[in-house]
Amino acid sequence: MKDYQRNLLGFTLLLVLSGGALLYSNRSQAKRTVKIDTSQNVQLALGETIYKSNCIACHGEDGSGYAQPDIPAPAINGTEHAWHHPDEQILALLQQGGNLMPAVGANWSNEEREAVWAYVKQWWSPQQRKAQSGTIGE
Repeated sequence: MKDYQRNLLGFTLLLVLSGGALLYSNRSQAKRTVKIDTSQNVQLALGETIYKSNCIACHGEDGSGYAQPDIPAPAINGTEHAWHHPDEQILALLQQGGNLMPAVGANWSNEEREAVWAYVKQWWSPQQRKAQSGTIGE
């Protein structure tokens, strides 16, 4: 066998072995299952729908507040004080209303109230979410 044939054979063997190793690697990765928590995505989608139907008129599209000049609806996007309030207080406010806020969530389920609050909390910084007393949307 000539040198170039030996080199070609060696190179071919190297390619075959490399390809096999790559194929084996891809197979082992394909067997791994990646668990994706879709429950949070579903909750945020529900919250967005509820927010856009009930809250956007006063609190604005991005939660920056004061969407109507005659309604002093505060910002809830993290630029004001909303993140200082525990989840339970906000859920009660949605259900019962208070001061100038109507009880927009009086007929909502707990799941719906939590979903809209989780949607709002996604606008907050990680530091605000960590400092706020509550686990909704986490």
